[in-house]
Amino acid sequence: MAFAISALIFIIVAHVFPFLTFEAQGQSLQMSLLQSAWILMVYDQALLALSVLLFIVIIPVSICLNLVYLLFPMLFLRALPPAATFFSRWLFRIKAWSMAEVFLAGVLVSLTKI
Repeated sequence: MAFAISALIFIIVAHVFPFLTFEAQGQSLQMSLLQSAWILMVYDQALLALSVLLFIVIIPVSICLNLVYLLFPMLFLRALPPAATFFSRWLFRIKAWSMAEVFLAGVLVSLTKI
């Protein structure tokens, strides 16, 4: 439970603050995770923008919210919610599609190559 709540806090912080900053010839450009999907959309890369939004933003947030939904009743020794079976199965199927760490590793590699 503590890990799920702390992950939600870190996801919020990661979406609010810029994660990438370029500086060249006195000009600076900062980009957040949501802006990266939007910029791809502006450059007519709709499928890639949708993929970034889905795998980097929506799936990790939904996994953390799902964990909190499933673990909160257990914290107080209550019965599981009515849809707990559905959400548990969904959680184990969707967990492999969370690609936030792969995205950040790719960003770090590309920054070292620049």
